[in-house]
Amino acid sequence: MLTNPPTPSQKSLHSQPAASHNPSLAPRRSSLDRPERDGNLQPPPSSAAAAAAGSAARNLPGSGLSFAPRGASLNPASVAPGSFSSELRSQITQSRAGSRTEAYSLEKLDEGDETVVEHTLVALKDSLSRELKIKEGSENLLEALNSKKAKQSKEQRQRVELELSASNTRIKELRQRIDDAQRTKFEPSTPVRSRNDSLNQSGPQSPPSASRSGIGSDVDEPAESPTFTLAEILQALEVEGMAAEYYVACGNSLVNLFKKYPTLKYDLVWSIFGDRMQPMLLSGSREVVAAGYRMLRYAISDLASLKKIRALNTDYMVVVSLAKDRKADVEREQALKFVRAFLDVKDGVREVSRGIVRAITAVAEQVEDRLRPICIETLAEVLLRDPALLTASGGLAPISEALAEGTYKSPESLTAVLLYLLDAPQSRRFLRAGYDLEVVLTAFTDVLFLYEGVVKQNAKAISLALKTWSGLMSLSMYDFRAIRSLISSLTLPNDTIRDTIIDLLYSLLRIKLPSWATPYLAGRRLTTYGRVTTLKSTVPSKGEAAYDEECMEQNFVEHYTALLLAVFIKSGLMPNLLAVAQHADDPTLKRKATLLIGETLKLASRILPPSWSSELQLLPELFSAAAKFDDKNRFSATGIVYQISSVSRTLHRSSVSGYTASGSASIGMMEMASSLDDAQKNNNSANTDDATFRQLLLDSNWDIMLKIIEGPLTNSKRLEEAIKASKFIKSVVPVSRNTQKYVRGAKYLAGNKLLRQIAECLAQCDPTSGITAQYPMFSRDRLTDTLCGGYFSMLGVLSGDPKGVAMLERWRVFNMMYHIIDLKQRPDLIKMILSNLDYSLQGHPRVLLSKALTGSNKEIRIHATNVLRKYAISQRITPSGQIISDAKWAIQLLVTQLYDPELEVCATAVKILEKACNTKSLLEYIVECRPGLDHLGEIGAPLLLRFLSTSIGYHYLDGLDYISNEMDDWFLGRNDTYVSLIEASLARLFNQSTDENPNRLSMYDDVDVDEDQDSLMPPHFYRELTRTKEGCQLLEDKGHFQEFASTIREYGMQSDDPETITKVKGCLWAVGNVGSMELGAPFLESTDVVENIVEIAQTHPIMSLRGTAFFVLGLISRSVHGMEILSEHGWLSNTTLLGKSFGLCIPNDLAQFLSYKPWKHESPLSIQLLETQATIREPTSIIVDKANDLDKRALELIEVELGDMLLYKKARAELHQLRLQKAPCFRQPAMFRRILGIMEGFHYRLVDRHLIIELFDKNSSDEGDSNSGDEQRTERQRSISVGKMTDRTILIVAGSDSSGGAGIEADQKVIAAHGCYAMTATTALTAQNTTGVDDIHQIPPEFTRKQIDAVFKDIPPSVVKTGMLGSVATIEMLSQAVVDYRIETLVLDPVMVATTGAQLLPTQAVEELRTLLLPMAFILTPNIPEAKLLLANSGDAAQDVRRIEDLETLASRLQMLGPRWVLVKGGHSPFKKDGTTATLPEERERIVDVLVGPYGQPIRIESPYVDSKNTHGTGCSLASAIAANLARGLDVVDAVRAACRYIEAAIRTAPGYGKGHGPLGHFHSTYMLPFAPGRFVEWLLSRPDVAPVWHRFVNHPFVLAMGNGELPLESFKGYLVQDYLYLVHFARANALASYKSKNMQDIAAGAKIVQHIHTEMKLHIDYCQSFGIEKNEIEATEEHQACTAYTRYVLDIGQSEDWLGLQIALAPCLLGYGAIAKQLHGDPCTKTEGNTYWPWILNYVADDYVQAVQTGCELIERNAVLHSPSRIEELVKIFIHATKMEIGFWEMFPSSAA
Repeated sequence: MLTNPPTPSQKSLHSQPAASHNPSLAPRRSSLDRPERDGNLQPPPSSAAAAAAGSAARNLPGSGLSFAPRGASLNPASVAPGSFSSELRSQITQSRAGSRTEAYSLEKLDEGDETVVEHTLVALKDSLSRELKIKEGSENLLEALNSKKAKQSKEQRQRVELELSASNTRIKELRQRIDDAQRTKFEPSTPVRSRNDSLNQSGPQSPPSASRSGIGSDVDEPAESPTFTLAEILQALEVEGMAAEYYVACGNSLVNLFKKYPTLKYDLVWSIFGDRMQPMLLSGSREVVAAGYRMLRYAISDLASLKKIRALNTDYMVVVSLAKDRKADVEREQALKFVRAFLDVKDGVREVSRGIVRAITAVAEQVEDRLRPICIETLAEVLLRDPALLTASGGLAPISEALAEGTYKSPESLTAVLLYLLDAPQSRRFLRAGYDLEVVLTAFTDVLFLYEGVVKQNAKAISLALKTWSGLMSLSMYDFRAIRSLISSLTLPNDTIRDTIIDLLYSLLRIKLPSWATPYLAGRRLTTYGRVTTLKSTVPSKGEAAYDEECMEQNFVEHYTALLLAVFIKSGLMPNLLAVAQHADDPTLKRKATLLIGETLKLASRILPPSWSSELQLLPELFSAAAKFDDKNRFSATGIVYQISSVSRTLHRSSVSGYTASGSASIGMMEMASSLDDAQKNNNSANTDDATFRQLLLDSNWDIMLKIIEGPLTNSKRLEEAIKASKFIKSVVPVSRNTQKYVRGAKYLAGNKLLRQIAECLAQCDPTSGITAQYPMFSRDRLTDTLCGGYFSMLGVLSGDPKGVAMLERWRVFNMMYHIIDLKQRPDLIKMILSNLDYSLQGHPRVLLSKALTGSNKEIRIHATNVLRKYAISQRITPSGQIISDAKWAIQLLVTQLYDPELEVCATAVKILEKACNTKSLLEYIVECRPGLDHLGEIGAPLLLRFLSTSIGYHYLDGLDYISNEMDDWFLGRNDTYVSLIEASLARLFNQSTDENPNRLSMYDDVDVDEDQDSLMPPHFYRELTRTKEGCQLLEDKGHFQEFASTIREYGMQSDDPETITKVKGCLWAVGNVGSMELGAPFLESTDVVENIVEIAQTHPIMSLRGTAFFVLGLISRSVHGMEILSEHGWLSNTTLLGKSFGLCIPNDLAQFLSYKPWKHESPLSIQLLETQATIREPTSIIVDKANDLDKRALELIEVELGDMLLYKKARAELHQLRLQKAPCFRQPAMFRRILGIMEGFHYRLVDRHLIIELFDKNSSDEGDSNSGDEQRTERQRSISVGKMTDRTILIVAGSDSSGGAGIEADQKVIAAHGCYAMTATTALTAQNTTGVDDIHQIPPEFTRKQIDAVFKDIPPSVVKTGMLGSVATIEMLSQAVVDYRIETLVLDPVMVATTGAQLLPTQAVEELRTLLLPMAFILTPNIPEAKLLLANSGDAAQDVRRIEDLETLASRLQMLGPRWVLVKGGHSPFKKDGTTATLPEERERIVDVLVGPYGQPIRIESPYVDSKNTHGTGCSLASAIAANLARGLDVVDAVRAACRYIEAAIRTAPGYGKGHGPLGHFHSTYMLPFAPGRFVEWLLSRPDVAPVWHRFVNHPFVLAMGNGELPLESFKGYLVQDYLYLVHFARANALASYKSKNMQDIAAGAKIVQHIHTEMKLHIDYCQSFGIEKNEIEATEEHQACTAYTRYVLDIGQSEDWLGLQIALAPCLLGYGAIAKQLHGDPCTKTEGNTYWPWILNYVADDYVQAVQTGCELIERNAVLHSPSRIEELVKIFIHATKMEIGFWEMFPSSAA
């Protein structure tokens, strides 16, 4: 964290409920604050709605009745992520209780018990029903109160909210009780199992099936494919006029489908999907709109999908939804989730518009809004991903306000975002120096701010800031102004603030209160008697303590703590603490400050250089004050001196002198220092009189019990008395925490039944013992809920003593443990056993551990490996000072674990062995074991690095050729990877609280601390290498250090390139690790790298890189040479008494290192956003009819007066009046979009946004019940949908071209090719062809207007496209029609000159076109001559186009004439490669079209030049393609680009008609089926490539010989046998076809065919029997190769192809036999009498077979029309091949006697 502030992820920003300062007034928690549950959206139920929904469900066709997977209804009750909170639901969550797998055989429950359970369930369900009704009533009442004035209903609303909260709690409890009761119903009361049962059972019982248990019914595979289900749901959504429940249910089904098939959203056809979604978003029902947002959210896949979603005008809809009131919370919530989904997509923030961010900002400003916390969180995420967007949208203000006022309950998440941005100069400029981060101090520095909760939560944010480099350096600006302000707040007369700051200092300085602090702070007399001895419980027993000879490792936490302490001291910490200790009224606060003074002085003397600690002389001042006997303050000073002295004496007694860099002393030294004192105290305490002893036995206080155990019970007489006269021993055994004392009771346990009872309880868990119990003592539940696990602690202590082992063997405890571990049925019990056994003795415990290490599952093996940790990483020191070690057996087992098949087990063993390598002797022993680590890869790398630290390991690795390869690897890449590794380790360390990582001498705990907390930094290759002389020599030979120093020198101050910064960091860590070793320090003297690192630490613009340099300097200061070099640069370090550095260097001048120069703040007005982040960039460009004074006044009120504080109230009142008057200006779509554009550009409060948007809602009172019909849609909804032309209707106003290449004929072809519907209004008739225009006949404008009127009355078009207008009158008529029908999307193609060069528009009409139509055009599409003509007509002479820039200028000047967009087509002026106009034909390489919009930025659309004369109608076709794309919903840029690509392909695929400029290939991207629907089989059999093969099949000589009766009988008999064998596989194939079918109709058809095959096979058997061939002989006959080839081909098609492919493979057989029989039956040459084969022919012309053929044909016909032409060609190939296989079937046997 301190090296590089981590990017706060979205999930790390925990949303919190907005709360007022009065807790009782805190609004209800948002459902967004809780994890999103996996459920469905559900609208409030109503009888009418339910009836409508039921009717809708009945009207759905086929399988459309259910859109969810099998087992789910349209309104499922299961809860899913993305659904609404419980407050917004109205239906009960039905819990499903699955039966559990039991290790014992289940017995049937008593019927009486079952009846009781049933009655209990009924009662609970009745209670739940009542509570649900109470909740529903409370919700309805609350909704009614929300519509009233807040002040009038405040108290009543509070009572209702409290009742609703209590109701939710009761509902939760009742559901839990119902769940428990249902579970009990299926559980046995007494599991009974005999020993023989356990022996005979081969394995554990399998769990009950999902269908029996009720689990999994919601996740069954659907009967049809997901694509088919998706199509059904979308088709169901197309139904209009249904109730809200219907659409919500469809939405839930679609979301469930997306969740079940996540890849399905990548195959969405957005043109269809968007058409279904937009009506839902425009619905008047809040629940339907919410369902629409939810479906769109789950459909998001990538950045392209976001663009398509925004094309639905979702920006407008989200802005409208967020501005609604509390009644629409369900809609607002889903709209907010929808926006947040954009942030989950990579670069998705680029598609978040400023208008949406402003809408979220408005909600975030409302303190009482339920969605405020999640809005603040969303703003923080936007700030993280795009600070420019948030700053430009004014979103910083709510974040700063939330931090300052404490209304956001997780300020540390917001602070983390600010810290991340402060780190780098590129992002820092969006924040204000000295303000945005410092606001978090407001709660401390404002004396009137008395909200304790806010102070406490902001302290966490301050702690986070001061644990990061960006936070520390930002708060240290302006001469430590912010930190001085925080420290000086200790003088404020507010005990809460003082206490919080002192606690904050304890945390930041990592000082944990000692164990005796509680009685001291409470005012009791400070003593160490009985306390220090208690602390010894953490050391090993038998007078031995853990010993670790490891040299002092660098502790970066201590290093940073030293810097923090220096900053606090410089900011006036000690004088302010002294003032608290002297003048505070609260005695506890005074003592806490005094304790902190003592700890701080002690800490400063240990980790700060002497020049710092020597200045902290508080005692002289206190002594001086105490000596002033005439001053009353002397008593306070005297008390402080006494308390400091008392604290120091206690700390001295409870700790050991000496200090290590890790901050922890040797426990063994502490044990030896106090052993004599303990013995003396124990002897004294053993002498207790009888009365006192008896009284103590009656006391149950644990402290007294502990004193008895350590005192009187050491006397044998007292022990006997305690055993005989009281139950003291029995009360001590099960609850004792001091398990070491159990062995002292060995004499008692030997004769007591306690151990036997424990053994019996353990036998209950041993399946081989035969002992069972209804409630076993050590069952899983009892181990969790009771203290019976304490017995295992006692067994563990006994296993560490020979006498205890003997007692355990006596009761066969170890035997039962062996069985438990072998059977693996109780992993929790196995872990308990392994964790508590003592493995210090050779014997059963080690054997048990070995079995668990190798013979258990992965979880147990990992746990057993961790058990070895404390035995492998430490040595022990006896009281006599002898060092002993018994770690070798543990190391041997750990080395064995390195070969475990599971990598997690190996990784655990590697970590432990790596820790053991801290001891030199153990490291050498590990090397002697020669572990193989090659198979572990990166996992084993840290352990191999540790081998380098000794000469033995170096030579071992060198022999493996490891060192040279690893060194090259680190130099080329691993050195950079180490940066992220160590930064993650630092972040983990600094995020730990002091409780998790105690690093102070005064930090004691009652339990052992886990020694594997990754407190040591990851090993660095170059550091381990330089521990030996051989490694230093290799480093010098390779020259890597010089390369590192050179990189730091040349690139160290760069701040732009992230890769370079990472490279520099990697070099810094490498230099620091080399310089920290005494053998590596000489490398520092050979370069000036230390000076460069100091420069980086003091002047680099990236704060985290400064921090990296700081830590590296600390590493360098660990060596003597490095410390001397740093002292020359003003960096000092503290040392031990022997002169060894701790590596905790800090600069003398803190200001030079920490104080950062203020930067220039980026003003919101100067920020340029991306085009994609603006919904409406220039609202003023939207044309609104301002002829009406009311319209002008409305705009003035919204644009100007609402932002004027003096006119604000008056403006709101006037807008209310306009709303009541239903002013016509609020029915203009353009007006609505312009207002939204204004709201995007300026800040409006939420109430004002609500008022403005409601101005356009004339049916708001019907909001809850309106349907989706257009006649009930509001004006606001129409306004939103204007930009999205989902009906795809286009009106063409143009002339006719008799050649069909241009004019309305070409327009209609283009529009049809784009899937749109074209309507026409003809302006002129032309007589022309590809060579030129012969004549023009003008249509009277009056008639053309009648055509336009007729179209608009019936089918109002989405887009109007114009072409040849022909006359002034026609232009005037059209301009009036545009005004009358408020045509907004007018594509104006100014047809003046044809491609052939003909003049199509009179000169006098050009003026009318320019003045009347250009200002109303949405997009103008002239070619270069037309553009010049228009400019010339306006008086602006256009220059010739010589470069592409000239074309851009031409387009920009045309755009100034009025059209919103201008596309100048460059086809008349091809360009060279260099962008200049081509003069020669061979130079023409590029065609450039230039598009200019309202933003003024030209967009070039380039295409390769195509040398073709077929360009007739290119202008008309391009304009029509643009119109079609706009109607399909594309934005302008995409629509134009796609149209240009379409024309390019149309020119390439031109058919080449005509002698002149030929027409284009308009249908190059469309296709048609080669057959009419229902005529596929007919077309197939008549195809030229099929007909010959088919004729050969049906007219084969074998067939003809059957007809005339001349077929040899043996051939027919052989055919019948093979045909029987074929029919078996034919039936299989048809059954497979039924399996592949998607609906019941096709399944039934396939089954009918199989039934007919069964009948046919009976005929074969009859035939064969008449010829003397029995059934068994048929089945014994081997398949002919032709039969095998045919059948296997059909089955292979069935497996690899789809359903239709299999049907086509079967078709030759099905169709062919019917055709052959029909042909033979009608052929006069066929012999009927005396023909042996005539019955065969009759069988295939019978009605049942004819019906089967007809059914098969219908199946094929119905499905063939659904496939593309390319797929049809594939099917034809399958049919031809299968027909050839049929021919091969005829040819198995001869067809004639010859």
